[in-house]
Amino acid sequence: MMTYNFQRRSGQQHVQEWPSRSVDRNVRGRHFIKKFLPREIEILSEIDHPYVVTVYAMMEMNEKAYFFMRYAENGDLLEYITKHGALPENHGRLWMRQLLMAVDYLDKTGIAHRDIKCENILVTANLNIQLADFGFARKYVNDEGKELMCETYCGSLSYAAPEILEGRPFCPKKVDIWSTGIVMFIMFNLEKPFKRKAPHQLLLAQQSKAYKWSQVGITKTSDDCKKMVDAMLEPDVMRRPRAATLLQKTWMTADPDVIKYTPELREK
Repeated sequence: MMTYNFQRRSGQQHVQEWPSRSVDRNVRGRHFIKKFLPREIEILSEIDHPYVVTVYAMMEMNEKAYFFMRYAENGDLLEYITKHGALPENHGRLWMRQLLMAVDYLDKTGIAHRDIKCENILVTANLNIQLADFGFARKYVNDEGKELMCETYCGSLSYAAPEILEGRPFCPKKVDIWSTGIVMFIMFNLEKPFKRKAPHQLLLAQQSKAYKWSQVGITKTSDDCKKMVDAMLEPDVMRRPRAATLLQKTWMTADPDVIKYTPELREK
């Protein structure tokens, strides 16, 4: 049995409940265990941000790896909106700011998540969100400071960016922005923007921006909100903005209270 304790730079109160995520070595395969699991352990030991899930320890035992993390009292984002319905616009603005702050932090740290989706966004007791599950995450900046392209397909098909479906090397930080746009669309519409199941049909729909807002989404969100989604679901990777740029968009800065209540401090 091997146990790793991750030391945090910010002060932490005593944690009474430590839920765990397990990785079964027999199920995930030798390639995943050799390539992805060591990356995840390394990255989790280094990151520390209020809107990224806190992992306190990792233990390996009987062919399984267990990650002990902060307890998410309200489950994940998909569970939350399934139970409570589409988010009011200002609620969505708050959570999108928190998510983009997490993505921006990772971007500036040279890390790409590569599996952003509703199921990997946890909702705490105080109704804040935290990005979780770094199983496909990787560093994309080498020791010389050069940004590296990725070739390995990761994540879920419905959240995959067009450059991944095209089968060419892709910029991982821009892929994270695309999947964040999918998450934002789902927040307000309770459905995914692109519903095609075959990869080639999905790619064509993405390239032509062939998606429509639901009636609920149309009536309950502003034009600036829709423009925000449109900016993230930009098929031209060169025109797709980074998280830092999106955080300065008109929709993102429209409510000063949202900025006030999302400080760069760890939730106690």
